This record gives sequence, structure tokens and C-alpha cells, in this order.
Amino acid sequence: MRHLLLTLILLMLSACQMTPLRGEQAPAYMAVPVGSSLVLTRGITIPANQTSVYVQDGKLTTYSGRDQYAPNCKFELYSISDRPRAVKADTFRVTRVEHDTDYASAANLMYAGPVGYSDGGPLAIIYSVTFSLQSTQQPDVFRLSCEYWADPLSSDDLTLAEVRQSLKPLFALNLN
Repeated sequence: MRHLLLTLILLMLSACQMTPLRGEQAPAYMAVPVGSSLVLTRGITIPANQTSVYVQDGKLTTYSGRDQYAPNCKFELYSISDRPRAVKADTFRVTRVEHDTDYASAANLMYAGPVGYSDGGPLAIIYSVTFSLQSTQQPDVFRLSCEYWADPLSSDDLTLAEVRQSLKPLFALNLN
């Protein structure tokens, strides 16, 4: 009887275990190993007095021009300059991958449906993945950070497919 009970418990526990996602639907921070490459397919310009540009749906945009509720990426340089800088088409090696989850909230009452509502909890969860980059040809290139804001009750980490969709055709992410 004891063996039967133990077997039953083990079967129930294994049934609850989730199968890890693989391929394009895997979380990007798990799917992109160090040594992978980010390919810039054509040259871009970083504006004067800025260190970065944003990319969404394969197009360059600004911080305020992006839709924060859809996957978007920030391509960054180490240094700032008072002149625009060209980043040439190149292949950048991924040297580190970091995952982060943050929270966005509002101090003031928010309107949500027929009644104003705020319970002090997060308005959105910010899912992000950051790829540290390296290039011998362009050592000022620093990193690519991708994120999106999501509903705290129904959201997931950025997938590899979502990161690629945000970047292509301007960038290609090749796995090692």
C-alpha cells in the first residue's frame, strides 16, 4: 500500500511539471547562449548627444515613439558625443545575457473600466533581456536591451521569436 501511495504521489507531481519551451517560443534569455551573434544588416546613425536608438518591428524609433506594450529594443553605445555617429553593418558577439523583471506602478488613482481603481499593486510588469555585445571593428558598441510592459495577471518573458520580430530586418540574431 505504501509503495502504491508513493507511486501515485510521484505520478501526480510529474504530471504538474511543465515541459520547458524550446526554439522560437523559449524565453530569449534561455534561448540565446553566450557566443551567439547579433548582425546589423545595414548602417545606422546614433543621433548627437545620445548613446542609443530604439528598434521596434525592424524600424528605428525613439523612446517616446515606441509602443512600450509591444516588444522593443534599445541598441546602445558606451560613449556620448555632440555629433551624430555612424554604426556600420557588422556582426557583434554576445558576451553576456541578463534577464530582469521590474514593475511599473502609479501613485495616483487610475481609471480602469466603470470605476476608478488602484490597489497600490503594479500596473505593469516590465520583462527585459539584455545582451552585452562586443566587436573588434566597433568597440564603442555596448549592448542590446529588449523589453515590453505586460499585464501583471497574464504575461510572460520575451520569447526568442518576439525579440527577432522586433529586430528584423534591421538586425538578425544568430544562435551559437
